[in-house]
Amino acid sequence: MTAASCKLEDGQRHATKCFPARSLLHRRKDGGGHWLVAYRKAEEQSYSHVHRRIKETHKEHENIAVTDAPHGHTLNGPFLLRLHCVEKPSELCTVHISEQELDSVKPEDLKMFDSVAYIDASVNLLSLGSFSSFVSLRELNLSVNGIHNMTFDASDFPHLQVLDLSYNSLSADDVVSIGRLPRLKVLHLTGNQLHHLPPDLGSTQLKFTKIQDAFETVFKLTRRWRTHVPDSHS
Repeated sequence: MTAASCKLEDGQRHATKCFPARSLLHRRKDGGGHWLVAYRKAEEQSYSHVHRRIKETHKEHENIAVTDAPHGHTLNGPFLLRLHCVEKPSELCTVHISEQELDSVKPEDLKMFDSVAYIDASVNLLSLGSFSSFVSLRELNLSVNGIHNMTFDASDFPHLQVLDLSYNSLSADDVVSIGRLPRLKVLHLTGNQLHHLPPDLGSTQLKFTKIQDAFETVFKLTRRWRTHVPDSHS
């Protein structure tokens, strides 16, 4: 008696009354962790894009220095009104000034913008102290600003809860000073080559800190450390 069989795409005939049936099929080359491969690829592309933009920005500033041209632009009242197409400072709640070649501010102008709660100031040459005049500020993105020290008065940021300092040049000591911000809850430090967080942060109100270097994610919760590295065998 001839055993029942079926013909697959490879042209070979295989018995159907055998187990496990899945052995007849090709196994996925990426295994059960194919989601991790896709995740790492996306992260790698994002990481490469940011670093390419950092190099381009540095090159632009080097060219400016060589030609003795003005080093950048000043963040002031007229600039914000014109950029966001509003007539009054009180009408502005969200500010988007990314990649505007800003390297200085006019504090007396910025005090009028007392309704601004969110600012994206990524890819410029500004510091945290540059935004001390925004009294209602709750979220600030200062990624890729060439920041290498943290000089600021914590009392100028009574409502700041979310701060992104990714892709700067901060040290562990700088991170300690950030802990003085009274309301800060979320801090992003990706790309600062920090491999650990100072233990002094445990006494602050900071609830969530994110460092993502070499595709590892480190979460720091108040009074508790938890490290999560994706399992390549998952």
